[in-house]
Amino acid sequence: MTKIRSLIAFLIFLFICFSTVAQTTKQPIALKEAFTKIEAQFPVLFSFQDAALETHIITYLEKTSLKETLAYLTKESLFNFELIDANTVAVFLKKATNSVCLAIKNYKSSNTYFLVQTPFQKITNNKNENFNLLTNSTTLSVSIIAQGYEESSINLSLGKTCERIVLVQQINELPPIMISNYFIRGISKNENGSVAINYEDFDILPGLIEA
Repeated sequence: MTKIRSLIAFLIFLFICFSTVAQTTKQPIALKEAFTKIEAQFPVLFSFQDAALETHIITYLEKTSLKETLAYLTKESLFNFELIDANTVAVFLKKATNSVCLAIKNYKSSNTYFLVQTPFQKITNNKNENFNLLTNSTTLSVSIIAQGYEESSINLSLGKTCERIVLVQQINELPPIMISNYFIRGISKNENGSVAINYEDFDILPGLIEA
């Protein structure tokens, strides 16, 4: 009986560990998508300006009560959430929120996919090279992914002028290809391994062009 209890306790411990890991590795989703999930779970509606939340993200974790849910949203985002009546939640930006600027010098919005992400925002293909990012502290970690460039990261500080970054172009080297056998007119291999060349039937070698 003692062994069975110990086994059950061990299995419960493993379940808690795996659940914790699963929660910590969840990918962030759009804040508005989180609102949709919450509205499906609780009888509430979120009231907000659509443009104000356009780029905002959150790592969403489902809670058992609306009170816990709103407290979690307030802690993990840049917004306050106030229950103004039994079924409506007002969403507004925190007063302590500040803006920092990042400029990507070789930014090309016309033909390059860009993703600039912070703990609070995800911005793709901005209208210009300057990105105005929001934070609730004096520093902000930013990651930048751009098609054809190496992934970059930078820590921005509040109060500085618009910090500029130059992305490094990504170079992918292809592995060399060795061709041991190929067929071409005018060149043949004898049974003894020697090579015979007939200049009358000679053709263009691979990699060469006619003058």
